[in-house]
Amino acid sequence: MLQAEGEKTRKDLIPIFKKCYRPNEHKALVASSTLIEKGKPKNYYGPNNIDDQYIDTAWGVSKNQGIGEWIYTYNDARSSGNSYEKLAGKSQKNYFSFLNGLAKDATSFEENGRIKKVRIDVYELEGGETMANLDDPLIYHNYPIENDSFELELKDTPEEQTFEREIFTKIKPQDVFYDRYILFKLTILETYLG
Repeated sequence: MLQAEGEKTRKDLIPIFKKCYRPNEHKALVASSTLIEKGKPKNYYGPNNIDDQYIDTAWGVSKNQGIGEWIYTYNDARSSGNSYEKLAGKSQKNYFSFLNGLAKDATSFEENGRIKKVRIDVYELEGGETMANLDDPLIYHNYPIENDSFELELKDTPEEQTFEREIFTKIKPQDVFYDRYILFKLTILETYLG
């Protein structure tokens, strides 16, 4: 397997990539903890809530007022435009949008904690998907590498906040037709108290 020269490989991330990239079903995100509240379904504050685009849901964490808690999410890009061949020499901008806290109404927003500062670690994997094994469709051609890491500071507002970041390809692909998979680990560094 070819890697980007000098980049640290992360074999331990293969199961997380495989869980987060599932075709034809809702992606299953991976988090350090999830708040479980008596009388509510177990997944009421589950990690997939960060990707559902509803203002009345949220990922809830169960400890440390959220500080140090983390979640993995994926880059939702169409594979038709995500091959190394199509990415070569082109801008690779990524947009990160946050609807911070439980933004369904002013009371819910104020009563619940919100993210103040978050670190985003970026991991890259060269691979593809196969329909030969629907239980494990992601195939990889090299191990994930650490691509980038940066911090964002969020405003204490229920309004959507969007950030732009250029994330360049670091893997030297075995074949330009393979797809580029990106995984983001968001770690909460500071919070606004609820």
